Amino acid sequence: MRVNIEDTYAEAFDGVYFRVLITADDEETVRRAAEDATATPSIVIGRIEGGIERFVSGDETPDGRAGAILQFWASLDKRKPTEESVRRLYKEFSYRIRQDILVKPFTAVFDYCSDPIGRVDAMDRIGHCGDGYEWTEDLYGREMIIVPIMVPDFLIERYLGYGRGVTGGNFWYMCRTKRAVMEAGRMALEAISNVEGVITPFDVCSAGSNEVPADRADYESSVLPIPPE
Repeated sequence: MRVNIEDTYAEAFDGVYFRVLITADDEETVRRAAEDATATPSIVIGRIEGGIERFVSGDETPDGRAGAILQFWASLDKRKPTEESVRRLYKEFSYRIRQDILVKPFTAVFDYCSDPIGRVDAMDRIGHCGDGYEWTEDLYGREMIIVPIMVPDFLIERYLGYGRGVTGGNFWYMCRTKRAVMEAGRMALEAISNVEGVITPFDVCSAGSNEVPADRADYESSVLPIPPE
């Protein structure tokens, strides 16, 4: 089947992000932690959104366990110093780590930012969950914070790099049936997942952030297919 692709406008924004690697003793725990931590994309309401870049085997992780590479993004307010956007990102990011990953058995978090423009100290908002009983050790060639919890212990790399990049791009596709929407969408997600450094926080997304005209007369100047009566 022939498909016409138009290389045209797609909204995109400047953003700041963390890129981390999480690990656990088994793949199911990794998947649950990754999916929980990146659920509810909410950058449009001033919070953050995250996504799973890919799952990895123990051959690619510092501790030899199953893992997943995650990204967490916040918008970059160019009217203010970058540090303010980073502080907002770090605050929201810390909630995701503490409430979605730390609470999963035997998990660890490693810095995985390949081109950082700065770093934050994870002790401030995450390490101190140990109520003063946390400590640091040199493990896997990194300075790790050990947070004692009921299922010992949660580990997180002390200094986490953050970067600056582009967020919010989108890929539109036109379909005639519900089945086509889902089949084509899932195929697109699979293809995108093979691009390093790209995440899809909304998966197959049913809503856009820009205005969609409800009056058929407004479609006259559009190149989009006009829906049937």
